[in-house]
Amino acid sequence: MDRTPLLPEDVFNILAVDDDPAILDIYCSILKPKPAKNHVPGGSPRGEGFTALSFETVCRSQATEAVEAVRRAAAHGESFSAVFLDVNMPPGPSGIWAAEEILKLDPTANIVLVTGFIGSEFERLPPHPGFIDRLLFLQKPFLPREILQFASALSAKWAAERQVHALNLNLEGLVHQRTEELLRTNERLRREIEGRKRAQHELLESLEQLKHVIGGTVMAMAMTVEKRDPYTSGHQRRVAELSRAIGQEMGLSRELIEGLAIASAIHDIGKISLPAEILSKPSQLSPIEMRLIQGHSQTGFDILKSVDFPWPVARIVLQHHERM
Repeated sequence: MDRTPLLPEDVFNILAVDDDPAILDIYCSILKPKPAKNHVPGGSPRGEGFTALSFETVCRSQATEAVEAVRRAAAHGESFSAVFLDVNMPPGPSGIWAAEEILKLDPTANIVLVTGFIGSEFERLPPHPGFIDRLLFLQKPFLPREILQFASALSAKWAAERQVHALNLNLEGLVHQRTEELLRTNERLRREIEGRKRAQHELLESLEQLKHVIGGTVMAMAMTVEKRDPYTSGHQRRVAELSRAIGQEMGLSRELIEGLAIASAIHDIGKISLPAEILSKPSQLSPIEMRLIQGHSQTGFDILKSVDFPWPVARIVLQHHERM
């Protein structure tokens, strides 16, 4: 069985859209191809490995131009691993409109809506599945590290999803091929069993690599949330450590304990969609701000439900508050 690397792209395509040329210059200065001596194709997205990812950034100044860029890429069999969209880009359509159109062209797109303020337009976001769960939010002004973390985490997630899909297709084809051979001859049966054992061993190795990718992505997403919520910095890590310790005390299996730790490490991932000004607000929250906070469990579930974890991580994240 041929094995493709978990991060097969030498350069990840990024689409940045903003009507401010200065903002576009910032994107291009942060998300750019890395020098060959520093770039490690297929590098792990854990720790400093994120900086090894290389990006090719396409910049557009209007929502219609962004949609056309995605359409042209799709026509050539290409796609963007992450799309950064400014919300307000007069005189043309908004970034929210562009997000809807882009997801029609490429349902696997990861979109980051970037805005300088939270307005009523966010209350009118289309609630249909396949839209909200592909959106993340970033408040201006942003730090260069935030852009790099978003691009790296989403590119790793994008590559992992493609790899899982490819593995599933490959496995389906392999099972069909082997079944046909079993019907032809008993001698082929013996060789087929040996071939299956080899394929299973290679698949387990690939799945182990995929777990490392997922683990690195999880940690990066957790760090991104904590950067935006300084009041609870370290909370997710401590919950993960407590979950692991409790699981060991209860005598749970290693696999189950690992699943609990993963879910605990990102149980507040839904807060990534909340404005930083709400997370760090020192005064009492308004009713609408409280509703946004209360929805972070559901948002976390929506973000994670399409990721094929070996454990019910999305369900754990959804149910981590007994009452909200």
